[in-house]
Formats: sequence, structure tokens, C-alpha cells
Amino acid sequence: MKAKNPDEFTIVWTSRDIIDHAQQGMDITLSIKDARDVLQLLEHNHDCNHGINWDVITYAINTLITKTAPLLESKEAVHNNEHE
Repeated sequence: MKAKNPDEFTIVWTSRDIIDHAQQGMDITLSIKDARDVLQLLEHNHDCNHGINWDVITYAINTLITKTAPLLESKEAVHNNEHE
């Protein structure tokens, strides 16, 4: 185990975090590739004034979905209309 540096700390987000949040919090199934794409999106667009939290992760997942799967967006619209 690596010795902890008392002058820094690291927070790690994993593909499993992304997949679980999408499934449990958003009712969306993501592949490991999708989760990695979300992590990459988060890394490249990180704003240190806001950090990375579940709201930011949700936004990144939605961004990924609307860019890569317009069909999924249509399915969600149908799903949302069923609950109104």
C-alpha cells in the first residue's frame, strides 16, 4: 500500500461508480465503454470551482446519451410520458 502524503488527497471516481449511478439513479444502462467515455468527459471538462459530484456526473451521462444515442432519448421521452 502506498504511503499517504499528508500534503494532498485524491478522490477517485470509477467506471463502476458511473454505471451504478446511471442504473440506480437514472434508470439507464451503460456499458463499460460508455462509463469510460463519461469519465473522460468529466476529466476534460472538470471545473475546479464546482468539482465533480453526482449532479455533474448526471449531466455528463445525459450529455453522452444525447450525443451518441438519439434513439435512447426517444425511448426516455416515451417512458417519461407514461408517468405523467
